[in-house]
Amino acid sequence: MPRMVVLRGAGRRRSFEVLDRATIGRLPSNTIHLPGEKISRRHAEIVQEGGRYFISDVGSRNGVLVNGRMAGRAELASGDRVEIGDAVLLFELDEAHDYPTQQIEGELEPDKPTSAEPALFSEDATASAEKFVRSVDVAAENEDADVLFERLREANRKLKALHDVSDALHETFDPHEMMRKLLDVVLDIFRADRAVILLCDESGEKVRPAAARNRHKSSVRLAVSQTVVDYVAREMRSVVSADALSDPRFDPSESIALQKIHSVMCVPLAAKGKSLGVLYVDSRQVAQRFDKDQMRLLTIIARQASPAIANARSFANLRQEREELRRQVTAKSTIVGEAESLQKVLQDVRSVAAGDTTVLICGETGVGKELIARAVHEASARRDGPFVIVNCASMPETLLESELFGHEKGAFTGAEQRKLGKFEIANRGTLFLDEVGEIGLGIQTKILRAVEQKVFDRVGGTKPISVDVRIVTATNRNLEDMVRQGKFREDLYYRLAVVPINVPALRERREDIPLLAEHFLQVLAREIGRPQPRIGKLALDLMNNYDWPGNIRELKNAMERAILLDRTGTIEPNDLPPTLVAGGPNKVASLTDETGEMRAPLLPLANAISIVERRAIRDALRLANGVKSKAAEMLGISRPTLDKKLKEYENLLPD
Repeated sequence: MPRMVVLRGAGRRRSFEVLDRATIGRLPSNTIHLPGEKISRRHAEIVQEGGRYFISDVGSRNGVLVNGRMAGRAELASGDRVEIGDAVLLFELDEAHDYPTQQIEGELEPDKPTSAEPALFSEDATASAEKFVRSVDVAAENEDADVLFERLREANRKLKALHDVSDALHETFDPHEMMRKLLDVVLDIFRADRAVILLCDESGEKVRPAAARNRHKSSVRLAVSQTVVDYVAREMRSVVSADALSDPRFDPSESIALQKIHSVMCVPLAAKGKSLGVLYVDSRQVAQRFDKDQMRLLTIIARQASPAIANARSFANLRQEREELRRQVTAKSTIVGEAESLQKVLQDVRSVAAGDTTVLICGETGVGKELIARAVHEASARRDGPFVIVNCASMPETLLESELFGHEKGAFTGAEQRKLGKFEIANRGTLFLDEVGEIGLGIQTKILRAVEQKVFDRVGGTKPISVDVRIVTATNRNLEDMVRQGKFREDLYYRLAVVPINVPALRERREDIPLLAEHFLQVLAREIGRPQPRIGKLALDLMNNYDWPGNIRELKNAMERAILLDRTGTIEPNDLPPTLVAGGPNKVASLTDETGEMRAPLLPLANAISIVERRAIRDALRLANGVKSKAAEMLGISRPTLDKKLKEYENLLPD
């Protein structure tokens, strides 16, 4: 609550609350009663307008002074000094300020109201005023009011400084922006020329500049005393120097002397007991010399700022890690291909994503059914919810039931606590049941109920649980044949196959093989940490003519092998899996000798000759240091023949 505190005159140290309107004058009927010959019966009034307070002279004889200036009407700010006749008052805006008190000899007694002065203030207001006065170490009742006022004004300035620092620290989560705002406030508080925040690196051994500002509020590159900075960061002790040019702690060859810095403060930044860095402030002005009181205030500011800066840096690191993980997931989840059959699948995905229809994704092993399921989820209104995957072929029926529906504590041996099932975890999202054709008949009834009614019971539980979840399933088996054979419930099949999506095999979209291979090379090379190789013509021909029984998964594994085996920067047939080079699984037997040991892959004669020629030319060029005539001589061929071969086999010049 705003209030006026009497600093000088009758009723000294009284506190008067200011509501929406308050009058000041000699008459007892005024809100603020101030007896005195120079004070008019109704001297001034204070009014509140839109949260701001204004004082107006209402026709007094001697006028109203605000901070030493005559004012007919003036806005009041916290800490303003108001003179009315012989009385001096202090306007204080925030009631919540808890001013620190110091114990002094003798308690200060509040002035007793006279019979002509009604008690217009409460005991609480009196105590608050006493605390306000004691906070500036008043040693005697007759201390000069001007000195008292200056001390009060300085205390109020420091409180405002801490308030401004708090605002700067809470306006943003970006650590760089936070530090810039903090330095601007520090420059204003201490009237300094420069302010710098230096933070420890990951090793904690070096302190590096993180933000620097000058008095013009510009970001600049500033040189500081490395000796002092290292000492403060290492010992976590503050340093202040009123005369840095003659201070023996500062090396005269350092920036302090070179830039003619007169006064310096450097205080530690620490979080969780560890050094975070330092906050450094300096001044080139001879008249602006920092003292220990200012250093203590800067230390308080640093203690307030340290956890905020540490948290902001952690938040920024987490955000960067999240973006990197999102990029990696996006790269791995990208559906690559231009084949017409694939584009039809993607059109189906866009069509079904808008609703909550159950989707059954069919296709051979390795065609990317999980990617299609994720695409349905990401294109739907549930994209911000969880995407939960359950591989139904990876566990027995008893464990699958607990995995899907959860269990209560004590439901079976080993159930030591309640466990949530995947249906619950996927609430408000999508549950993807992969290899749904492997589910046994015993659990299919429970799954049917959960899919149809979105209700289920935990294992060992008696209370039905409702969930909001979309079901997407996938299988590489023919569920219609399984229904006819009695291995899959017909009602469950029709409930799951409301919208079937058939994903084509890789051999049915051969035009996408080069695109997929290039995509996997790019992603895997980055993950493995190796340069991305290019695909040679012979290797690409083999890949295009291969049937890929393992589909996209097999292609990805082949590219990973090729990156690991590559030594030249170009993928050759010998970098590919033997089954691929031989043409398929039906030719694997031809790769073993009579003892059963693996031999080099058997290639068509033209391909084998081409591989040998490429290697011989590459080796000859390397031995000849790229001199073609010398390489041709070593190979026993003419220079034109070598040029012809080089044109046929691209990129054979040595590195």
